[in-house]
Amino acid sequence: MAWALVMIEEVGPDIRDAWHEYQQLETGRHISQVRYTGTREERLCAYLSYCRQQGIALPGHDGGGINYGHIKRLMGIPKAHRQGVSAAMLDLLVHSGLPVAHFSGAGRITGQIHGRPWREHPIAIGELPTLVRLLSAALFTAVCYLSGMRPGEVLNLRRGCRDTDEETGELLVHGFRGKGFDRVPDQPDASEPLRPWVVVDVVHAAIGLLEELHDLPLLFPSSLISAHGERPATVNARTGRAMNDDIQDLISWINSTYQGRSRCPHPGRSCRPHQRQPLPSHPGPLHRPQAAGTDRSRTTIRPYSHKSYP
Repeated sequence: MAWALVMIEEVGPDIRDAWHEYQQLETGRHISQVRYTGTREERLCAYLSYCRQQGIALPGHDGGGINYGHIKRLMGIPKAHRQGVSAAMLDLLVHSGLPVAHFSGAGRITGQIHGRPWREHPIAIGELPTLVRLLSAALFTAVCYLSGMRPGEVLNLRRGCRDTDEETGELLVHGFRGKGFDRVPDQPDASEPLRPWVVVDVVHAAIGLLEELHDLPLLFPSSLISAHGERPATVNARTGRAMNDDIQDLISWINSTYQGRSRCPHPGRSCRPHQRQPLPSHPGPLHRPQAAGTDRSRTTIRPYSHKSYP
């Protein structure tokens, strides 16, 4: 749970910003691309001149070599026209005199762990899809543990579900119940209205980050990265099985990335995630979380117990 908080407070905003920058560059909507006009060669001359002025290395690959595709992305060349590199462009690049970086990154690193940046260089383009998925898993974990909602109830939360009680000032999350004989799972709004849960501010922060990460109706769509033919992300939530896989990948990433950093990001807590056996197809262990969440719509309004799970 401590690492989920780190993802919300420090790591997540950097992933969000890098993801936005990448998507804007990919679609030719980034403000930096305004300076590039004309033919591909003319754009490249302007790009190389800008790199020299700013002392920027050419984007490269982890194994070495120039990342031509990303240079064309940076110059605002549409995806359909990025194939191939002309002899004139190759000549300009070879004789540019610019160094070549060992990666092609997006965004900046502003978050810190123990007073140090959480990573040494910006997020590589190839890492972004995985990190976006892991961030979503961390936010799911935080909402589940700190709200008292069932995993299925969290997976089906909609954009705009945050609210504040005008009389008490309590923070609320509105969603649909996950159990009941009269439920219509595919159309929950057809059988009942939204129900409020009283939550803590961290839950609101996690949901806010999710709403900034993408613009889809569901907070946890079937996929943020690739289109689903049978379960389009615009109307389908991520499955429990897929989210379990994401959580396992998140645990592996934390353990492998930060194994050299012995100190916990939150002193006094045991923060190294346990590598468990594969979870069941439904993320049941997250039900009945560690924090006191209250469902104001249940027959008896009561805080959930502080039961912890291994």
